Amino acid sequence: MKEAEASKRKHSGAGEDFAAAIADLPLISRVYFFPEIDSTSTWAHQLLLKSGYSAALHGSIVLADYQTAGRGRYQRAWVSPPQRSLLFTLILSANAFPFKAQRSLATRSQHVAQWLSLAAPLSVCEGLQEAAQIPARVKYPNDVYVHDSKIAGILLENSGSEHEWFLVGIGVNVNQTRDELPSPAECQATSLFCETQRQFERPRVLRAILEKLSRWWELGDIAPLTRRMNELCYTIGRLVKIVLPETEIMGVALGIAPGGALLVRDSAGRTREVYAGDIRELRFIEPKP
Repeated sequence: MKEAEASKRKHSGAGEDFAAAIADLPLISRVYFFPEIDSTSTWAHQLLLKSGYSAALHGSIVLADYQTAGRGRYQRAWVSPPQRSLLFTLILSANAFPFKAQRSLATRSQHVAQWLSLAAPLSVCEGLQEAAQIPARVKYPNDVYVHDSKIAGILLENSGSEHEWFLVGIGVNVNQTRDELPSPAECQATSLFCETQRQFERPRVLRAILEKLSRWWELGDIAPLTRRMNELCYTIGRLVKIVLPETEIMGVALGIAPGGALLVRDSAGRTREVYAGDIRELRFIEPKP
């Protein structure tokens, strides 16, 4: 079994179930489990700092049954009842990435950042498709939807002096009922239970997601990721408004470029490339009748 800290051994039930489910995955090195924590991503970041960015932490995963201060992009709150969601952060090092193809970006960290911006949501999407047989799709850049409702979110953060460490925070709505999800006025959300009327074992859902991510990691190439994202991207073909740090773009999402950017045809007919890391907000716009 993978190395696990005292926090996991102390609370044997759920922590051991999670650790056992992913014990044989080559990408995972250590498992840290908490019944309750402020944020798995915050704790993972502190772990890296305290270790002096030890290479041994590559592949570590921090899991929790409940977060008191879970967050998404731009500090948006992620709220979920205890033991109903899948809440975890995976620590990955760009220095461990198995490059199998020529890099398109200047630095290793930049390349891995763009790779992860595709691989993380795709792995969640494919994992949920396999675990629950639901029509999950990726809403570029960092959400997974079923039909028109959000079922999962991904938060990708950098750490380290050269941004060579990545914290991949993932939250999946698993066994929440309708009453336990945010109101439609706050967020149109769903869960595996709401979609299937079945309860799911969270360790099995975790394994399905991490199996997909491990496979993509071993490929070490962004090209197959972009092809797959073009097949599973919920955003393509829709009229969108994209808020960037200094401007806004309104247009039709055309697809994913070879380097992973979203291609958008703007109102002037120009095709623009928009990278995930630059997007502050992406909203769908209903066409006027």
